[in-house]
Amino acid sequence: MSLLALIAEIRAQTELANSLVDSQQIEQCNELIKKRQQLIEKLVSDYRKDSTELLISQEELVNLLHWIKSQDAVSVNKLSAKKASAKTQFIKQNRTKSALKAYTNNQS
Repeated sequence: MSLLALIAEIRAQTELANSLVDSQQIEQCNELIKKRQQLIEKLVSDYRKDSTELLISQEELVNLLHWIKSQDAVSVNKLSAKKASAKTQFIKQNRTKSALKAYTNNQS
């Protein structure tokens, strides 16, 4: 796979991972990120091997990595917000359950 094809595939997988986060398909997102990581490692390895031809510049490679980092940060923030919301909901449910149990015990 050429360097340009690797970059295109990495970008596509990053965008797909973000959409999986939005649709709460976290397991699939994790698998996709693992595959993307392998492609990034291959890109860096191939870049070092083919540095004489320089199909892409080092600046383009750095820009790609910064773009990935910014895209991942957005997804991490979304997941953090979802986690906080789920935690709050869980606490509310436990408080309600405890209150109902206490009420039921007092009624007996």
